Amino acid sequence: MADITSSNYLALDACSYRGLTDHLAEHDVTGGATYDALVGFTAKAAGAKLLTRDLRAVETYERLRVEVELVT
Repeated sequence: MADITSSNYLALDACSYRGLTDHLAEHDVTGGATYDALVGFTAKAAGAKLLTRDLRAVETYERLRVEVELVT
């Protein structure tokens, strides 16, 4: 994966971060999945495709309509 990553990091702006809790409630995301949702929501807000090896988290990403690709 080193060849497809970069040194740039994504982060939510303050307004998007404040709206995250409402977004999670609307999509019934709770517990540990909220961390997955934060990652997914950040990628979505940046217009980035999320590459993951976390099969368990894919359901959360899809629930939030995040563009995601499972990397094996």
